[in-house]
Amino acid sequence: MLEVCLDSQRLWGHLTGSSPCPVVSDHPVEPAAGEDGAPPTAEAMDAYLQAVEQYVSEMGDYEDWRTEEACAKQILLASMKVEFAMDLTGLLYTQAMWERAHVLYQPRSYALLTSTLELASSLRQQDSSVDHFYRQLADVWRQLDSLEPAYCRNCSCCGLHREHEGVLRVHEFLRRLRTEFEQLRAQLLARSPLPSQVDAVTLVRAEEIRLKGVFSSPSIVLAAPAATLPPAASAATSVSAPAVGSTAQTSTAAALYCNYCKARTHNIEQCKKRPPRRKGGASSSAPTSHQSPPTSH
Repeated sequence: MLEVCLDSQRLWGHLTGSSPCPVVSDHPVEPAAGEDGAPPTAEAMDAYLQAVEQYVSEMGDYEDWRTEEACAKQILLASMKVEFAMDLTGLLYTQAMWERAHVLYQPRSYALLTSTLELASSLRQQDSSVDHFYRQLADVWRQLDSLEPAYCRNCSCCGLHREHEGVLRVHEFLRRLRTEFEQLRAQLLARSPLPSQVDAVTLVRAEEIRLKGVFSSPSIVLAAPAATLPPAASAATSVSAPAVGSTAQTSTAAALYCNYCKARTHNIEQCKKRPPRRKGGASSSAPTSHQSPPTSH
C-alpha cells in the first residue's frame, strides 16, 4: 500500500533513491569592469546571463524536489506506528529513513518465511465467506511471492513455473473449503485442465449463493404443513373416534359392574351379597345375569 500511495503521486523514487536531490551550482558572479573602468565586454555579459538563467532553473528544480521530498516523508512516517516514526524523524531524506527502518524493524527473511508458511498451513474457511477466505489466502500468497528469490519472470521456464504454481494454489484453495463444497470440489478437481483461480473462485461463490438459498427456504418434504379439516368434519372426527385411553377405561368399567348389587367395584361372579347357587332345580338353570337381589316388603 505504501508503494501504491507514493507511486500515485510520483514519489516512489524518493524512497528508492531513483529521484536524488538535484545539484545546484553556485550563484554566478557578475563580471568585473575593465582596468580603466570600462564596462564588461559583451561576451562576458552574455556568459553571465546564461549562468544566471541556469542557476534560476536549477533552483526551481531543487525547490520542486524539496516539496516532493517533504510530501514523501509525510506519507512514509504516517504509514508507521508513532514509536517507529519517532526513531526516524532526525534523518534528512526519505531514502535514509526507509533504509534505517529496514535495518531496525525488517524481520529476517528466513524467520518471516517460516511464519508465513505456518500461517498459510493453518488457514481454513471455517465461518468465513468465500470472498473473505480467498482474500486471506491471496494476501499470504503475495507475501510468499515477495520472499522468493529474484528470477527473470520472462523466459519460458518462468512461465511454466507460474503455471504450475497456479495449479497448486487452486488445489490449496479448494482443499481448505468447508465440507458443504465437497461435491463441487470433486467436480473441479476432476477437470482437465483445472480451472484458473478466478474461475474456481467464481464457481465456488455461485455454489455458496445456491446453498444459502437452499438452507434458507422451508423444506417441502420434511416440514410439510398438516392438512386442516373444516370445523364440522373436525368435530365429527372427534366424536366418532374416541381416544384409545378412553375406550380402554370404558371397557374396564363395564367389566367391573355387578348386575346383582349394582356396584362398580366387582362383577356378579365376585359379589358377596348374592346368595349361593343351589344344585339342580330351575333356579340353577336361570342365567346368572338376570338374578336380582331380594326386595323388602
